[in-house]
Amino acid sequence: MTNLAEMLEKIRSVAALAYKGAKMSQVSRGRIHSTIQSAINALAPTYALIGIMEYPLTYNNDKHGDIDVVWLRAKSPVVCIEIDSSIRRKSWHKLLALEAEAKIWIYYGRKDWRVIREIDSHRIINVISLNR
Repeated sequence: MTNLAEMLEKIRSVAALAYKGAKMSQVSRGRIHSTIQSAINALAPTYALIGIMEYPLTYNNDKHGDIDVVWLRAKSPVVCIEIDSSIRRKSWHKLLALEAEAKIWIYYGRKDWRVIREIDSHRIINVISLNR
């Protein structure tokens, strides 16, 4: 995979631009989420990967859910991304459950996101905060 730091910066830049555009348009929180999600998904071909939105998975042994965006290489997850406007521990559990080279949480809420370290003390999940 491309340099992780460069990829994270590109994802941060695209997510921030999508977030700003959605906020300026005064759309709903759900629409902000889908705007960011679509913009991030569209980046996958830049890295010769296939983007999938709402990628299904089972986590914590018996729970079912979807990862907002997963980039695949030959049907294998390479990058997984969750996008939230609030602190959602479920998102972190989903990211940690999926085998992928990069796990990214994009957060555009106002609360202190560092509580993620209660679950991810080894810093496996890369955090992109859009409201710094």
